[in-house]
Order: sequence, then structure tokens, then C-alpha cells
Amino acid sequence: MPGKLCFVKPGTNVIYVSESELFEVLQTVHKDTGHGGHCQRKKVVKSHALVTNPILSEDFNSRCQVDLIDFQSQPDREFRFIMVYQDHLTKFIQLRPLKTKQAKEVAEVLYKIFAIFGAPAILHSDNGREFVNATIEQLKDRWHGCHLVRGKPRHSQSQGSVERANQDVEQKLRC
Repeated sequence: MPGKLCFVKPGTNVIYVSESELFEVLQTVHKDTGHGGHCQRKKVVKSHALVTNPILSEDFNSRCQVDLIDFQSQPDREFRFIMVYQDHLTKFIQLRPLKTKQAKEVAEVLYKIFAIFGAPAILHSDNGREFVNATIEQLKDRWHGCHLVRGKPRHSQSQGSVERANQDVEQKLRC
């Protein structure tokens, strides 16, 4: 094996290896210990990663995502929640304070957002009760062409873009 033996203290030898020889020496030592190029204890781990198709948006307001951030632990007077409304293509975010997360209040705030920009072709939300009820359905009926889509239960990755925005907003506001 390449390298130099030198005396460090009684009973110990140290091998000095140049950087260019390091990989070859480590590989040789690994094979010489009986591993044969791989570790016997380590088994191949099969990947079970989800194969997802990215959500593509072609125009402003074609798909928007909405979610709520719970600020009950740090309310600002009577406001205990923040609505995060994000355009999927531009990542443009609107924040609106909410006193509660009851469907009626959520629908009123969404209505105000729609009055400014128009309703999106697709409104993507999670499965929270504030988004899954008759009040939100009535809002959708007022704005023809607005289709409601809900993410998978307990699967925040389907709301990835707005969830990331939530983290950024929380980080800035909780300082």
C-alpha cells in the first residue's frame, strides 16, 4: 500500500497518504476488511417518492391558492387569523386579517379580493371547514367560472406554494 510509516508513540504506527492516493487507499482498506465494495448491513433502499406533476398556470388569476395562518397565540387586537391569497403564476400575495375563521367571514374577504382582481378560474384551498361548506359554494355561484379545488386531506404538499408563503409571512410577523 502506498504511504509512509512513521513512529508516533510506542506501539502505534500512522500511515500518511497523499491527497491523490486517498481514494485508492480507502477503497483498498474497505475491500480488505471484507466488505467487497459494499457494506453488508446496508441494504438498497427503494425510493417511494411521489411522482407528482407540477401545477402549471398560464395566466395571472388562472389559479390562486388560499390558506389561513393561525395567530391566536399572538393576536393583533381582535384579529386572530391571516388569510394568505396567492396567485400561482406570479406568486403575488395578498394578506387579509380575520377575526375568526368562520366560513362567512372567509367568504366575505374572498369576495372583496375577487372584487379587485376578479375571481380566479381555479381557487385551490385545503380541506378546512372554512373552505368546505355552503357559504363558500354560494360565493363560487356568484362568480361563474370559478372552480373550487381542494387539496388532499392532511397533505400540505398539494398546497406547496401557499404553504411556503405562509412560512415566510409567519417568520416576518412573529419577530
